[in-house]
Parts: sequence; structure tokens; C-alpha cells
Amino acid sequence: MVQPRIDMRQLVALLFLSRVFSVLTLSPKQENTVENGAALLGIALSGIVCLILVLLYQKLLSLYPGDNILDCCYRMHPLFGKFCALGFYLLCVSITISTVGEFQYFLSSAIYPYVSRLLLIPLFLLAVLYSAYMGLEAFSRLSLALGVVVLLSTLLVIVSLSKDLSFVFLLPPLRHGWKPVLQVAFQGVSLNLELVPFLLLVPMVRGKVYRGGIWFVALSVGYYLIMIFYSSLTMGDYALSQVFPIYTMMASAQVVLIQRLDSLHMALWVFIAFIKCSLYLYLSAYCASRLFQGKHRGKLLGASVVAVLAGSLWVSGDLAALMWLHEAFVDGIPFLLAGVGIPVVLLLFLSHKKKKEAPGL
Repeated sequence: MVQPRIDMRQLVALLFLSRVFSVLTLSPKQENTVENGAALLGIALSGIVCLILVLLYQKLLSLYPGDNILDCCYRMHPLFGKFCALGFYLLCVSITISTVGEFQYFLSSAIYPYVSRLLLIPLFLLAVLYSAYMGLEAFSRLSLALGVVVLLSTLLVIVSLSKDLSFVFLLPPLRHGWKPVLQVAFQGVSLNLELVPFLLLVPMVRGKVYRGGIWFVALSVGYYLIMIFYSSLTMGDYALSQVFPIYTMMASAQVVLIQRLDSLHMALWVFIAFIKCSLYLYLSAYCASRLFQGKHRGKLLGASVVAVLAGSLWVSGDLAALMWLHEAFVDGIPFLLAGVGIPVVLLLFLSHKKKKEAPGL
């Protein structure tokens, strides 16, 4: 059994910040955009689906308290466990590569157009490697403090831009029927890949972990709704012409003591990317170690960061490759397999197994 290492608040902060990165780097040039009313309703529906999935995970993992998703896979069959460990490893590595690629694309597009990816990416991953090597507890403590700062900075943006809201830009959610709403809802669920780390981290968390899952879904969906609501109602169609409309919106926010918030948010985005990459690199090494009965953790961490470095340099130098990787997540197949298919199969199989093992049956 994996010993508890972090508390519920740190789990929520880790998953929330990871999801925040995906929201902040939303780009109309990468997404199939729909009207804001349909988007808001679709995001809300995706939150309901994610809450249902958290309850499904609770039912599954309560069959064998102290287990995570990989433990359950090994209970089903050792070969199935190894197959799933490999699959989760590849997923975590791919998410890390995608995050580094999007981070570099954001910096070069919105902040530093002349930054060298050959310098930026290795230095960034060196810091991420050190963070992952120091362990889950280390970057979890940082994530809790950073999460508070992110929420406070978001509050500053809301206060600053509330006077600029123009409800004439708000369109009816069902003007074009349910199809665009369901499209956004599906993407909102399929891109909420943070539910996969939740499945892996459950036994490493002290306290009411499933309440933490509910808090994570509520915070992430609420943040997503606020960002879409304010960006669309303060910028209107102008948001669609921006590479990163949410950054543009935040850069225009002003408060009494800080005339511009763009520098603050740029620094926050760097730390958020750092936290997300640390989490997924740590989990990639954990999944790889499960293939070798928990051995060679340090060497596997080094091998994982080398794979991430190679993949990141590739996608950062080829925008089509970065878009292809992003579309692979948008299509939903990775999450449907890791976040829905495997848990459902395990729940059905292990529930039946548990009944057969019950006394008197």
C-alpha cells in the first residue's frame, strides 16, 4: 500500500492548476469555436459528467481501500496491469510533451518572439526534473500557495473588467440547437485529463480524497466558465482574432495599485506550467516503475525526461505536430480509454470478483 503523502487541499491545488494551464492556453486557432452561450452551457454540462465520473471512481476504488487504478488493474490480471501501466506511462509522457510544446508556443507567440526553444526547453525541463526528483510533497506544497495566488489574481481581473462587460455579446445557448453544446461538453470532459492523475494519486492523499475530487471539478469548471464569460463579453468578436484571448483579456486588466496585470499573469503561467509538468513527469516515472515492481525509479525518471525532451523539441519545431498532438486529446480517445473505459471494465469485473469472494457465496 502506498503511504499517504499529501493532503486533500494539495491534491485539489495540483489538479486545479494543471487544468488552469489548459484553460489559459485556449486558442481560437486551435479549437473549433462555438458561440459563447453554447460554450457556457456545454462547459456546465461537462462539469456534471465529471462529477459523475468522480462518483464512479469512488465506487471502484472503495472495493479495495488503499488501491489506485493500477493496483486494480493488477488485481484483474498481472498482464492487464502491465499493459495499463505502460498505457498510463505513455499518456503522462504525451501530456508533458504537449504542455511543454504549448508553453513554448505561448512564450514565443505572446511574450518573447525571439526566445530560442533549444535553450528554453532544456532549462525548463531541468527545473522540472529536479522538482519531480524531490518528490510529490515538494511541488504539492508549492501548488497550494500558487493556487491561492491564482484565485486572488483572477478575482482582481473580475473586479477590474466587470465595468467593461457588454451583455450584447452574450448569445442564446440553443440558437443552433444542441449539437454545439454537446460538442463543447464532450471536449470539456475529454480534455479534463486531470481525472487520470486523480485515479493514480488517491492512495497518496490524506483525508477525504473524493471530496477533493468534487472540489477540483467545481473549481476548474467555475474557472473555465468565468474565463469564457469575461473574455467573450469584454472583447466580443475581437477575442476570436487573438492567438491567446484570455491572456489578451488579462493584459488589459487594471487595478488601483497595479496598472497592468500582464507581467503578474505571465509569471503565474510559467509557474503553472512548471507544476503541471512536474506532476505528469512524476507520474510517468511512477507508472514506469510499476512495470518493474517498483524498481529503478530514479533511472526511469531520467529516461522519462529524455523522452519528454526529445518529444518537446520535435513538437516545438513543428506546429503541425503540436496541433496533431492537441487534436488527439480533443478527439477524446485517450480519456475515453484511461478515464472511462478502464475504470468501467474494472468496476464490473472487480465487483463480480468481490461478490464471489464474499463469505457464504
